Amino acid sequence: HNQEGGAVYPIDDLHALRKVSDEHGLRLYMDGARVFNASTASGVPVSEYCALTDGMMFSFSKGLGAPVGSMVVGPAAFITRARRFRKLHGGGMRQVGILAAACLVALDTMVDRLAEDHAKAKRLAEGIAALRDGAVNVDEVETNIVMVRTQPLGFTPEGFAEAMARRGVKFFTFGPGTVRMVTHKDVSADGIEMALEQIAGVLA
Repeated sequence: HNQEGGAVYPIDDLHALRKVSDEHGLRLYMDGARVFNASTASGVPVSEYCALTDGMMFSFSKGLGAPVGSMVVGPAAFITRARRFRKLHGGGMRQVGILAAACLVALDTMVDRLAEDHAKAKRLAEGIAALRDGAVNVDEVETNIVMVRTQPLGFTPEGFAEAMARRGVKFFTFGPGTVRMVTHKDVSADGIEMALEQIAGVLA
């Protein structure tokens, strides 16, 4: 999902992976950091993604907006083993109730609004595409991540990121010729329009 610009892994492919794993006696683990975004975009319940794996991690601090935190889920024996390995590697924390509370709020209140982030990403992609042909493939924007090719903009990724940072729009470079823009709960619809105005300004 992350490395593919927010693209949702097809559920049929996951079923196929599950089948092959079962046939060969293999365990299937998923890095599901943004699984709630994938679920929102695909309509596939998170429970179905979980049921296809022997273990999964998801993040509270990405689309769900908590300040910190992740959760690992799986069968009881897997969780018991994971807890042991966490302790062996010094991964335990104390007095983390305040962090857990934020994660509970994220689960209770942030999942249903993820579609808003996806809509803002689509608007951002459409706006950039309208400014310069070839910079964004709007059809590839499925969730809250927009991959922008900088060569059509006349910039290197580093040059574009620096120019936009000076105008108050921040994002990361992401490999040769590309930057990655991500929408989330703290980026408003007005913020998207401001970003597009600033991009237009730097391209003028």
